[in-house]
Formats: sequence, C-alpha cells, structure tokens
Amino acid sequence: NEVLAGLWTGDRGEGGWFAKAEPCDFYDLKGVVEALLSGLHLTESRFTRLPDTACSYTRPGATAGIIHDGAQLGLIGEVHPQVRGAYDLRQPVFVFEIDFEKLLSVIPDTLQARPIPKYPATARDATLIIDKQIESQTLVDHVLQLQEPLIEQVRLFDLFEGRQIPQGRKSVSVRITYRSQETTLEDEAVNRLHKRITDELVSTFRAGLPA
Repeated sequence: NEVLAGLWTGDRGEGGWFAKAEPCDFYDLKGVVEALLSGLHLTESRFTRLPDTACSYTRPGATAGIIHDGAQLGLIGEVHPQVRGAYDLRQPVFVFEIDFEKLLSVIPDTLQARPIPKYPATARDATLIIDKQIESQTLVDHVLQLQEPLIEQVRLFDLFEGRQIPQGRKSVSVRITYRSQETTLEDEAVNRLHKRITDELVSTFRAGLPA
C-alpha cells in the first residue's frame, strides 16, 4: 500500500535570547495532520486512542488512530523507545502515516461555499483536571453532542501532566468558540453559557478545576 507519512523530532522552533528552544511533542505533529486534513476539506476527522495491541512500532498510550467517517485512515504517535534505539535515535520521535488509497477515497469531489459570518465569534477556555485514562478527545465530543447552537468550534489546545497535577490525573484545556448567526453575542451571555458547559464537563467527567 502507498502511505503518506511524516516524522518530526527535535525542537519545535529555534531558541532565542529570551526563550529556550522547546522540544516538539505529539500535539505539534497532530496539528500538522489536522492542517493537512483541513486543507483536503476533511474537517470532520478525529483522533482516538489506539489499543496497546495495535501499537506495533509506536509507544502504547501515546498513539492515536486517524478516523474519518468511522473508518481509520492511519495513525499518529510517538515512536517506541526500542525502535528508536535500533536506529540510534536518542530523542523522542513522532510519526504519522495515512493510507493513501483510503485518503483519496474520502476527499470530497465537490465543495459548498458558506457565506462569510456577519457577526463576530468569541472564544472561552476551560481547563479541567481529569482521570489520566480518559481520552482527551472525549471532552470535545461531549461538548459537540450537547448541540448548543451557539457553539461554532471546540478544540483541544493543551495537555499537561506533572508534579503540580495529582497522580493518575492530567490537565486538559479546551477552547470553545461561540458565534450567533443573528446578533453580536454579549460577554455576560457567553460567560453564563460557558459556565454551564464547564459545569457539565466537571459533573460528567468528575473533573477538578485548577487552583
């Protein structure tokens, strides 16, 4: 099978006088794949954690399937340390692969234009402390399933695990974009809606909030 693949290792960007160079991670390469799929108008694609048995050369727990319309197009993940060692790679390596034939089969033949939004969007962030075993994408899916008409987009933008987070938990940050097709949204109304959605996530996932 022909496979479209990409690999990223090393620093996210160049360091400078005022900031050190930071190493890339899973989410940097995920952003690349999301941009690729968006450019092909596959905006409904999602990423879901792969079971350990499906990780033949990537690290279990750090590998996701690339899903579109219920079918797996490929995978993205961190290369397993044993594989890195076989190639004398000392730093983390992240890779994606997409089955080219499957990719071509789902690219739409025709496109529909949307009118430019008349009213501005506004975004709010929610950071939750959840169980480490909960897939982060589940939070995004849950918000979308609420079918709130003012929600335009939901995306993950940060994930953190460290000494500041209780053992067995992780910090996940979600950005929700709101927009009305009929009027300019008032801050107070957006804040009330955002709090209701945040409270829903806290209750559903038994989440905590940052101190």
